[in-house]
Amino acid sequence: MKLLTIKAAFLFFIGTMFTNAFATNSCFEHFYDVQKMYTTNNFDATIAHTGSMGINLYALTHLYINDTPYTTWKSLNGELDGYALKGLKGIDFNKDRQYVGAMLWHQSLIFDKILHSQTILKNYECTLVGRTRISGRKVLVSKLSPVDDARYIYLIASDDETNLPVELSVISPTNALITKFTVTAMHSVNAKNRSFPDDVFDSIKKRPKKDLAFAEIWPELTIPSYFSLCDYGVQKMGAEDVDYLTFTDGLVDFRVYKNSKTTVMIPSATDGTISVFRKKGQFFEYAVAGEIPLEMSKIILSKIVSNEE
Repeated sequence: MKLLTIKAAFLFFIGTMFTNAFATNSCFEHFYDVQKMYTTNNFDATIAHTGSMGINLYALTHLYINDTPYTTWKSLNGELDGYALKGLKGIDFNKDRQYVGAMLWHQSLIFDKILHSQTILKNYECTLVGRTRISGRKVLVSKLSPVDDARYIYLIASDDETNLPVELSVISPTNALITKFTVTAMHSVNAKNRSFPDDVFDSIKKRPKKDLAFAEIWPELTIPSYFSLCDYGVQKMGAEDVDYLTFTDGLVDFRVYKNSKTTVMIPSATDGTISVFRKKGQFFEYAVAGEIPLEMSKIILSKIVSNEE
């Protein structure tokens, strides 16, 4: 009898393991289909971005031309500014000021990053949460959770009929809602009417690719194993040249700065998914900036001991 009980428990464990694996695989299959639908469709949409500063409205145009996605985000609050993407490489623009330049970080960029079909999530688990209604549409909600519990969690609601995204919520490691993007309206458009031609993207000066073999990851940093070095160099900040290292996990990226100590310092700041965390060491001052939670920034600088602590 005891042998049968052990055998039954073992079979139950194996069955549960395969059930969970099937559920995870099924969820990722659905997520990759949502990515494909977003990347290859042509539409205009209005996006309501809910964050700590209230609600901002954006006009989103997404086109798929010659196997390449083109995306334009225009702010509907004030000046006609925003950014445009060719794939995931982009430009900032302000039509009121007749400005076009190299793109910086944006709050809404995570929407395109996570829904781009070339984005492969590493060290994430996928769970089908269930069905509900958002903006009058029936949706299926997927939850993407990092295995490390130090990165953001993503909830993606997709239309039951089209598999196009309806809402993206970003959750902190402490389960607090950081920001949310809701599609309030969407309709098909002509794929030829893009905002910027290819030569505008090509005109933005690109930095030459660096040989990462010559880069040294500073030993005083604690870099999670699923992030890899993707850039390094020196950035001019005021009158000082500041060393930096940039890391990515294939979805988001962050940069670590190392410079001489200053007398005035704001320890941390957050704006939606983007955070900045500073810490003074014995000889240098460090700053972590990028699309990661403050909790992860603190881990990255955890080995640095401040004289003020």
